[in-house]
Amino acid sequence: GCRRPLLFYACFDELAYAVQQNPNLQSVEFLSISVPFGQFREEGSKVDMSGGVCEQAGALPFQDVEVMFISRLLMGSKAESLDVSQACIKDYGIQALAFTLSVQSLGKQCMVSRLHLQQCHIGSKGVRYLCSGLKRNNYLSYLDISECDLDEKSAEYLVDALAPPDTDERVCFLETLKMANNRLGSKGVAVFCEGLVGGDGRAHNDSITYLDISDNHATMVGGAALAMWLAQSSDLLEVRLDGNSLFENVGGDVDMTSVHHFIEAFLSNSTLQRLSLRRNKINTVVLQQLAFGLIPNSTLQVLDVSENSIAISYTICKELLSRLNANTSLRELNMAGNPVGEGVSQLMHARNSDKTRKAPSQYGKKTGIYESYGLEGKGKMRSSAALIQAKRGESYLQENDMIPVQVEEI
Repeated sequence: GCRRPLLFYACFDELAYAVQQNPNLQSVEFLSISVPFGQFREEGSKVDMSGGVCEQAGALPFQDVEVMFISRLLMGSKAESLDVSQACIKDYGIQALAFTLSVQSLGKQCMVSRLHLQQCHIGSKGVRYLCSGLKRNNYLSYLDISECDLDEKSAEYLVDALAPPDTDERVCFLETLKMANNRLGSKGVAVFCEGLVGGDGRAHNDSITYLDISDNHATMVGGAALAMWLAQSSDLLEVRLDGNSLFENVGGDVDMTSVHHFIEAFLSNSTLQRLSLRRNKINTVVLQQLAFGLIPNSTLQVLDVSENSIAISYTICKELLSRLNANTSLRELNMAGNPVGEGVSQLMHARNSDKTRKAPSQYGKKTGIYESYGLEGKGKMRSSAALIQAKRGESYLQENDMIPVQVEEI
């Protein structure tokens, strides 16, 4: 039960070595946790030591000493994924984990490709240690550091690991990066995105395909940098930017300059398939402009603008659909949680009209836009009884409410 990491850190090598040499050992009781060592031997296994699992086992979320021991066991193991979310990791624990990630000695390499650290609150200091390990690791492809108290300084450390000045020195090739619900702020988001793009205007990171930077108070400054990265990237497939007020200036007013940056991104990007802009205070004018920019885009399949301030009226729907019908790729538009305006009830029951187009026989075939309020369905129709009864000023569109519309015949 000793909690003096520096004094007893050397003991972990001997203890871990002894454990690894025992072929029959399946579980190790260590301080407050039971370590499922058998999983470390199984190729492709997922080691889940998250706070939720510990709580179910009647133990407290583990802390630095336990993390140090787990980190040492990872050396030479065959585990594919490690989940230590909600753990109370401080300096010693994150240093040990970073060291494990950096080991390159044959037979001792950490081959974990997925690392979950959400809600560990490691802060910028912890991110600095973590990135020192990432710079020497070429196995990790998935990193979740959501709710870890990241700030502007953290963004600098991440850029240094993911897009070093000398590209020949780059080792880390993350594909999925989740850092939602942190404190990056507009400057931090801008530092991160501009660092990955580089001074020459070209994206220096060509591995990230999924990015979640939701709820980081990015505002207009961060939004402009994000749009610039989208415009330059040739690898991003899905981006989540929820809850960032991307189109608002310091005074809280909509700034069309930021909107135009995203329009340029839509025009330039040729890989993005899914974009989430939930809870960004998007109004009707902003959505109209974004829809205009989507007309020539040929890759975006899902756009989520739910829980914003879009007044959904018959006129707006007709105008949006007339624009989006020219788009060849968009299949799902999520507008749930926006206020319903006048005339929408007519539109929602248009499927009963002879003018309504039948569902496409093959998903993805260019047969017109089917508006999906929710992110599922892919052309499938719900019964009219399942559609909400819209009343002016009283209703909000709900998840999975769907409207089939042939624009030319409304």
